Amino acid sequence: MNISNSEKIQIAKDFVSLHKHDIEAWSPLNLHADQKYLQIYQNLVNSVYGGEEYYDSGEGYLCLEVEISQFDSMSGHTHHFEVEIEPHEMEG
Repeated sequence: MNISNSEKIQIAKDFVSLHKHDIEAWSPLNLHADQKYLQIYQNLVNSVYGGEEYYDSGEGYLCLEVEISQFDSMSGHTHHFEVEIEPHEMEG
């Protein structure tokens, strides 16, 4: 399972959409559009956002679960965002 850049961008968009702040509020502020989403994806898989939990899928990839607190979520409720990644992605 190789994740393409377009898939990484979509995963990042899905992650951002659960938050109350739009993409312009996310760091790094100097990146825009797809480059910003790719950086958010890298930050996601490298535990930058906190609250991550990894577990082995048993099928050669890791499942990443990130808790989005009620204070950060668009809905005001806690969310658990899950994505499947390859182990080597955690290295950057």
